[in-house]
Amino acid sequence: MGSYLNSSKERTDTIVSIVEDFFAGKEKEYIRARFENELGGKISGGEFALSEQPIEDKGISDKKFELEVTDLINIFKPGLEMERIDGLPAGYPLDTFIKENVAIQELLDELREAQQSIDINNIDKKYWQKAYGKIWQINTHYVRKENQLFPYLEKKTF
Repeated sequence: MGSYLNSSKERTDTIVSIVEDFFAGKEKEYIRARFENELGGKISGGEFALSEQPIEDKGISDKKFELEVTDLINIFKPGLEMERIDGLPAGYPLDTFIKENVAIQELLDELREAQQSIDINNIDKKYWQKAYGKIWQINTHYVRKENQLFPYLEKKTF
């Protein structure tokens, strides 16, 4: 898995420094400018993930990170690059997780669209019951990630 996460130590250090500035309360415009100037306005999910442990090592607690992560991600989001991992064998756990992530996104897009056209006086109960069943299955996806993927990542101190 590590071979799929492409990032230099310099980029990771820069990301950590920018995140430190964010948690130190520096202006968002300053942080965005650093992101643009020092990282070219691009970051991958893998790079962001690789920076999480060094961020924690700098004394930024999981709780503080959790409370403000949405604002932080909004700074990086315009430059967040979609990562592709090619060449995974069919049925390989990462291949399965990736395909499930795509299916979850498609389901959520479909439900958002369906929600826009709900007629409160004539709700298609079968559709929404089926949709609820699909949503419930998403939990299984995350439980599997927690039990299969996270222990592997933790062994690698990731």
